[in-house]
Amino acid sequence: MADSKIELDAETDDDEPKKKKQKVLQKYLPGYQMKYPVIRWSSVSYNHAYCTVCRYAFCVGHGGIGDVE
Repeated sequence: MADSKIELDAETDDDEPKKKKQKVLQKYLPGYQMKYPVIRWSSVSYNHAYCTVCRYAFCVGHGGIGDVE
């Protein structure tokens, strides 16, 4: 009898859906422009930067300053 209760509890734990964490993207910070003068804020979105040398807007949402480098 005790074994069937343990199995029943184990089954109910597996049926619950697991919640995923919502990803939060980095935003462009004015400090990027201080360290890299050729980088500007991009009008594409808050998590994009614009390189004035390459004339290219790129995402800084995943790595922040690492994406700039």
